[in-house]
Amino acid sequence: MENPGEFTFTKNIEIPNQGKTYTGKLIVLVNELSQSQAEYTAMAFRAGENTTIIGSTTAGADGNVSTILLPGGLRTMISGIGVYYPNGNSKSWNCPRY
Repeated sequence: MENPGEFTFTKNIEIPNQGKTYTGKLIVLVNELSQSQAEYTAMAFRAGENTTIIGSTTAGADGNVSTILLPGGLRTMISGIGVYYPNGNSKSWNCPRY
């Protein structure tokens, strides 16, 4: 690895339409405890036309996890990928409070 910590962008993930989709209003609640799969799922729901995300800023902890073993039997973890919207924005957001 020539540039440790460098992110490179790959092609956007395209999810094919698989028939009828829900067309009603959808409200998704998130807060600072929303992380990992919850954030990724909220991000996917946000692609819908009638979706509103409300709450507070999410943890910003999405992506795969790599374990780092430390001396003394300790371990820590780090996310190894970045997750972004197609426009390049990161996926954690400041949500309006109602």
